[in-house]
Amino acid sequence: GLVGGSITLIGGHGTGAAYAQTFAEQHNIQSILELSMTSATMGLVLGGLVGGPLAQWLIKRHKLSGGEIIPDVPSDAHDITHNPIATYSFLPVLCATLAAVLGGQALASLFADSGVTVPSFLWCMLLGVLIRNLGRPLGLQLNLKAIDFISSVSLSLFLAITMMALSLVSVASMAGPLLVILLFQ
Repeated sequence: GLVGGSITLIGGHGTGAAYAQTFAEQHNIQSILELSMTSATMGLVLGGLVGGPLAQWLIKRHKLSGGEIIPDVPSDAHDITHNPIATYSFLPVLCATLAAVLGGQALASLFADSGVTVPSFLWCMLLGVLIRNLGRPLGLQLNLKAIDFISSVSLSLFLAITMMALSLVSVASMAGPLLVILLFQ
């Protein structure tokens, strides 16, 4: 229920994969990775199919219009739109990413026996958020284009590796019943 529901439908593929490993180790649930990836994918597809028309209906119903987008960073602070990513702008971002990953893994092992199951990637993400938000006042300038590049490559690699590990027969056998559960819940 958790893997086919709130874990994957709110947390997505990453949270589903992290908890699938925990469920497989602690409860010996077979094909749990396939179930979590199928649930997350179906949630994305159904959310896209329902979300667009629902948003359009709400916009028309409430007669909403777009407003001016105010950037959270001054436009001249990180003017990287025309500059390619260079080594001097990529390395600090890579170092910050590695610091978040290593520190998050250390925190995960420190709190492993706390009684609350939190996937280790959440600790890494928390440290990444702290580095990103506290770094600027402390003088750490991270190139936004390099951050986008690393995040895109990391997400693509994660999805490719995870999807390659799936058994398509298991996914197909779960997709039908899971779709019925999601539609008529």
